[in-house]
Amino acid sequence: MTSPNLKKKPVVIIAYRPSGNHLEDTFKGLKQWFNDIIVVGPENSYVSQIVKMDGGSWVVSDSPHIVDLWEEGIRSQISNWYILIQDKEYLSTTLKQSVIKTISKDPVMSVFNSFERNSFFLKKQMKYNLEWNGDPSSGLLYV
Repeated sequence: MTSPNLKKKPVVIIAYRPSGNHLEDTFKGLKQWFNDIIVVGPENSYVSQIVKMDGGSWVVSDSPHIVDLWEEGIRSQISNWYILIQDKEYLSTTLKQSVIKTISKDPVMSVFNSFERNSFFLKKQMKYNLEWNGDPSSGLLYV
């Protein structure tokens, strides 16, 4: 049996790949809303020190695959709820509020709610997403 506190506190897992340079902003935006944040990716002494100083965790992994990074993060901390995102993604306030509302409910079985992606270029929302479709979708996972 799991404790009620474990059910209601999501663990945020950020898949970090060195090509991105948005990790610090992504982390700080999430830290205002969520306590348990784990970054999984190759060692980066500068950014990992910032993450650790702000109360986050860093799991070193050299895997280039996002799903592998997320799985390592899931194995590193036990929870019922996981928010799985990439280092280049930002969650809107509306989405964060929706996540908190969803976590307050108790699903009957394991479920994955994917997040809809919107691309912005020069502060304007693009009509079509320019991302490669091979990347897995970020989302909220209940285990």
